[in-house]
Amino acid sequence: MEEVAVVLNRLSIAVQFAVVVCLFGYFLLLGQVVKLREVRLWTLAWLADAVALMAVFVHAYTDISPNGDRAALIVYLAAKALFAILIVSGARNHLRPGVEPTINPLFLVVFLSAWSLILGFAVPSLWQAQLAESTLVGLVFLVGGIWFV
Repeated sequence: MEEVAVVLNRLSIAVQFAVVVCLFGYFLLLGQVVKLREVRLWTLAWLADAVALMAVFVHAYTDISPNGDRAALIVYLAAKALFAILIVSGARNHLRPGVEPTINPLFLVVFLSAWSLILGFAVPSLWQAQLAESTLVGLVFLVGGIWFV
């Protein structure tokens, strides 16, 4: 029974990855036709989400060392947070065209690095890191939705 659960878990990850790659491809093609900043941001967001899912995919499908597991977790945490921030930034640019970015790129890099490294090394179990990441993504979407909509 446990083997079936593992196979279904891996299949779920593969399907999610395929869907995200399709979304990335769609926005990549859309970006060739529609030259809008928000489309570029959404393309990068779906690429970041694909990277996050690739880290999960590697973790689930390979037998890597504990250090490799932590590295995959750090990549997942940084990419998933970047995904949420880019989706909200794209929505902001869509609703308020021409508005200058409010997030300093240096601050974004420092924040993502600190967030993913601290959480990736400090949290003892995977579910706690996933809970923290889901909370961050939810807060980014909530604050973005209230602020821009």
